[in-house]
Amino acid sequence: MPDLSDAARARVYLSEADFRFSRALGQNFLLDDGWNEHIASVSGARNGVNVLEIGPGAGTLTCALARTGAKIIAVEIDHALESILMKMLEPFDNAEVIYGDICKMDIHALIDAKFGANEPYLLVANLPYAIVADLLPKLVSGERPPVGITAMVQREAAERICSKSGEKNWCALAARMQYFCNVQVLDFLPPHAFTPNAHVESALLGCNTYEKSERPAQPADEAKFLKCMDAAFAMRRKTYANNLSAAFFVPRERAVAALRGAGVEENVRGETLTLAQIAAVSDRL
Repeated sequence: MPDLSDAARARVYLSEADFRFSRALGQNFLLDDGWNEHIASVSGARNGVNVLEIGPGAGTLTCALARTGAKIIAVEIDHALESILMKMLEPFDNAEVIYGDICKMDIHALIDAKFGANEPYLLVANLPYAIVADLLPKLVSGERPPVGITAMVQREAAERICSKSGEKNWCALAARMQYFCNVQVLDFLPPHAFTPNAHVESALLGCNTYEKSERPAQPADEAKFLKCMDAAFAMRRKTYANNLSAAFFVPRERAVAALRGAGVEENVRGETLTLAQIAAVSDRL
């Protein structure tokens, strides 16, 4: 169907296959050529760049990404889309679809096999909202983080990820993402941009991964710092000293001494602290 747009072709193929959208899989496809071209443009995809796409759906964004000349590896959980994606991507020899659950895959092994060991890559995704809080932190803190992320997420999730210390939405997800990445909301997408219509407004989240020397905190021991970060949000009704004591199995007095040494009040609650303050506590614990 060379005269039809990507969105029109996708609608035809979905209809021909009598495809049924799965609520359990969070299937709301972006069958909008304008949005897909925009997302491909702001993602940084171009000739010579590797792109891991999660959740290609009907393949409309995959087509837009492939037209940039980038090498695309798309991971799709729903085998029912196989015939549709095969037709959608037939014009492109730089796009490949792998079927499986990205949350159960060895992502490092996948990108090494498809892009080459130590080769940089971008992540582009229309993520089911249920997996955002698990998948994004896992990727940015792993051995092979993407150099950049462009992801459609629920607006509420984007606002949480971009929140600041002391704000109501400041949480472990925000802290971890902001330690590893510069995060920002690039656009908001209305529910009617998706098929079927989404129940909530979506946001296009942009994340650029920091080099280690660029991170907003420079702890002496990163593993201990990340554990201190998790402890800050573990039990919000308890003080940070109590949470640290429980997380590290140390007397509360030792946790209090670390707080004081970092210039932090002993009765502070962890969710009020900045990344730099948590790093200071970590270095003294």
